[in-house]
Amino acid sequence: MKIGIIGGGSIGLLMASILAGHNNEITLYVRRVEQMETINKNGITIFPNKETYKVRSLLLDDIDLSDEMLLVCVKQYQLTDIYPFLLNSTCPLIFLQNGMGHIEDIQDFNFTNDVLLATSEHGAIRESDSIVRHTGKGHISIASLSGISSILDEIHSLLVNEDFPIKIEGDWFTMLARKLVINAVINPITAIFQVENGEIIKNPYLKKLSEQLCKEVCSVLQVDSLEHWNRVVSVASNTQNNHSSMKVDVFKRRRTEIDGILGYILKQGEVNFPYTSFAYNSIKALEWNYKQEVNLK
Repeated sequence: MKIGIIGGGSIGLLMASILAGHNNEITLYVRRVEQMETINKNGITIFPNKETYKVRSLLLDDIDLSDEMLLVCVKQYQLTDIYPFLLNSTCPLIFLQNGMGHIEDIQDFNFTNDVLLATSEHGAIRESDSIVRHTGKGHISIASLSGISSILDEIHSLLVNEDFPIKIEGDWFTMLARKLVINAVINPITAIFQVENGEIIKNPYLKKLSEQLCKEVCSVLQVDSLEHWNRVVSVASNTQNNHSSMKVDVFKRRRTEIDGILGYILKQGEVNFPYTSFAYNSIKALEWNYKQEVNLK
């Protein structure tokens, strides 16, 4: 299958390498010429297996209209810049982002394509422009946002393999809400305090903060807080030595996805949520601080 993957970050590199390893024709679309040239020369290497896969890489301006599917793996705040590149495509579009702040924008864009949403339980860290470390194996969940829902079964049959398990979901909101609660709790707490995932259940004070934050997020989403807290605890335990993407973004002084995660929650809530406000404003304060550092240089 001819698959285009947009985004050369950790998830984009991971998806490209896994799918390329199962006889798919992969094109990875990136922004920088340097990354494109590196991938075209060296392929993509995935650790810890130390396997290298040949993948074609092109710039976003050169999206191949013959792609049979486009998997959009950029950060949520980068989507606005990506939408214009998708205008002439006719194949199914799969958006794989954290949070839910982008859904209304996707709906407003009125794509004529079949539009699918996805979440990933895989862990990955980009170590260079062409090297990705697979830190935790999981599955991909996919649900239909618009278009023909039968396309889900087609994609499942074409893509699923032992390295790429896919779960078809009947309701996109339930699917995204499940992942949003996990991201809304683990990501900001680990980022603010610069700790590994497991610390939110090992440290009694961080555990209390995390549990209260979970209750507020679940209240807004109108989902069962105990069920979702148990899921957060399970994920934090299973990935206890991992570093959340937001923790890494803050450590490397990059923009985070906090607006699409807790920013979305605050916009939906009709009352004050102190723990959510604390976590959101703490991340925004950190972002503001390192922006000031850049401006002072």
